[in-house]
Amino acid sequence: MNLPTITDIKIKNSSGNKNSNTILVSTRKFDPNTHRIILRVNKKFYDDLEHHIKELVIDQGDIQSQLPRMNESLTIYAQLYDYKNNRIVCTKKKDFVKTLGSWELALGNSIINISNDYFNLFWNSNRKVVKVNGPFDKDGKLQAEVKPGERYYFTAEPNQKLHSVELLSAKWAYRYDDGELIKFKNHNEIISNGFNMMDCIFHNEPKK
Repeated sequence: MNLPTITDIKIKNSSGNKNSNTILVSTRKFDPNTHRIILRVNKKFYDDLEHHIKELVIDQGDIQSQLPRMNESLTIYAQLYDYKNNRIVCTKKKDFVKTLGSWELALGNSIINISNDYFNLFWNSNRKVVKVNGPFDKDGKLQAEVKPGERYYFTAEPNQKLHSVELLSAKWAYRYDDGELIKFKNHNEIISNGFNMMDCIFHNEPKK
């Protein structure tokens, strides 16, 4: 069975900008409703990749300033994260060298599996939701009650500043009075101003 994974990492020159390059990450079984990709390049982290193949422009000037002038090399790390289950799927790396002004695959090197520890500085520990705000209507006005069939918006406030992929790992559920706790299924989530924002439509509550 083919499980979700990162299959390749590539670099190409960005069109119209000779001072930058584009990093492309290819995946297998990538689900945008479940997965996110995080990159580590020159000790910097990037977590705004969302699709099966995504381009990310890295400033080549920054790369050059941190690499040896005589023999420039570059290692790119990529991690696949399952935010629905708060689980790291895989972590891989690929090495490159600069030849005639362009980054190329290092001799004899291909993408390899590595320890998740290379991303330890990215992840925040003890992530918690400290407050749920709402319900709001589409104009952002706080509502005193919710009505069946109407769409409402809520925000989950974290206990610390988090990355976007960490905010996506928040779980939403509802309960009528003292009834069963039920996870939302047909809701939407976005990241807004450091919060996880969820919108949903409530249906008629169960019969007593």
